[in-house]
Amino acid sequence: MATIKQEIINAAEPDGSDGPDRKRLRRAEDQGSSDDPNAQVIKLLLANDTLNNENSELKMRIQQLEEALRNRPSIDIGNKVEEMDNWIKKLEKIHDEDIDLLKKSISDLAGKIDGKIDNLSQNVDNLSQKNEKVEKNQQKKLDKMARNIEQNEKDLQKFRQKIQAKIDKSMKAENEKSMKHMNEKFEKFRKQISAKIEKSAKNEEQDGQKKLRRGRPRCPPK
Repeated sequence: MATIKQEIINAAEPDGSDGPDRKRLRRAEDQGSSDDPNAQVIKLLLANDTLNNENSELKMRIQQLEEALRNRPSIDIGNKVEEMDNWIKKLEKIHDEDIDLLKKSISDLAGKIDGKIDNLSQNVDNLSQKNEKVEKNQQKKLDKMARNIEQNEKDLQKFRQKIQAKIDKSMKAENEKSMKHMNEKFEKFRKQISAKIEKSAKNEEQDGQKKLRRGRPRCPPK
């Protein structure tokens, strides 16, 4: 971006040539001063009658710049530097406070996390103890149930033996009764058969005797 001085020089020599006016401006620039460089250039340009006569528009522009420079508020560099230092200190303080606040927040968060971890560990321990108690009680119940099952099996075995003994006794008695009944029937049947055989034999014997008597010749009477 061109400065005011460069803008004026370019306006004085639009073709870019190094004319006498441009040389005088450069000499004024090389001489230097503790004043504002732009104000010094404007004063030199206003004192240059040749330049002012040749370019009235440039003269008006220079006058406007001079008016603007006169009305421009003065800047106290020392105050500005001090103000900047104060702002830097404030920013540093804010930065330090932010860091301290961040550290405190991190510390508080770490403390809360540690507290939550401790609580969680305590809860885990309590849960482990409860689970251990539940497992022990469950194991006791299982052991008792196993003993009951074993006892029930023994009782069932005894009951089965009793039932079997009763069945065996009942069957033995029934068998004996049945056998006695069958023996009685067999004996009765045997007697009946024997009686029939004897009767049949007796009848046959009688028939044979009759046949013998009929076939034997009769003796004459004496």
